[in-house]
Amino acid sequence: MTAGLDLRIDRLTLDIDVPLDHRHRIEPITRRALALFEALAPAALVRLEAPRSSVRHESVSAGVLTIDLTRDSDETVAERIAHAWLESLRLTIGP
Repeated sequence: MTAGLDLRIDRLTLDIDVPLDHRHRIEPITRRALALFEALAPAALVRLEAPRSSVRHESVSAGVLTIDLTRDSDETVAERIAHAWLESLRLTIGP
């Protein structure tokens, strides 16, 4: 028997304090984090036991990430964001 996960993200809110000279990086970083999340989620979440009934979570929040845009690459930041989202989702829906 296989279990499926139907995941729909209606809204994604990021609270970011960014130096003015790095603001242009936020959209590409966010797009990359979403792409990584989309690629990693099936493999990461397939290990979770399937819920017995449909469940809707109104909100899932990831923990605070401390990121230094003056030091960290866009890819590093995107990876950290995607993994934080995965972990928060795993903690919300999985054992």
